[in-house]
Amino acid sequence: MRKEENILIRDYNQQDLERLYFIVQNTIKKSYADVYPREAIDYFLELHSTRNMEQDIPKGFTFMLESENEILASGSIVENEIKRVFVLPEYQGMGFGKKIMRKIEETALNNGIQKVKLCASLPSKDFYLSLGYKIVQFNYIGVKNNEKLEYYDMEKELVKR
Repeated sequence: MRKEENILIRDYNQQDLERLYFIVQNTIKKSYADVYPREAIDYFLELHSTRNMEQDIPKGFTFMLESENEILASGSIVENEIKRVFVLPEYQGMGFGKKIMRKIEETALNNGIQKVKLCASLPSKDFYLSLGYKIVQFNYIGVKNNEKLEYYDMEKELVKR
């Protein structure tokens, strides 16, 4: 168990790309395997390629959660859209996702954003509901072999604490 005082949330820097890619890809492969068809997982993996990350990251804010000098989680916000919130599977359920989300929401408020949106995967829906996000719409994307990648469009009104 990681100690609270050993947790640091910091801004992303260019040297983090390899670790960020590992966190995202590893989490998708492990956390989505029992929920999504292989074609949907492949879609997610391509969506979160290093090329797409490098294009996306400069447009907003990306944060890395470290504990004992190891990066365990990440999350981004671009304009009013929260993206790429991932916690390594072995560290899920320890509050790291909530910490990243608090940092993202605080950053949004500090930048004049009062309503945020996100696309929640099937495994992450309950996590976002627990943080006060509301489902706007159930949606899907058609992927190869007539399979579907199902997800939820969600949003939340932010208020200063």
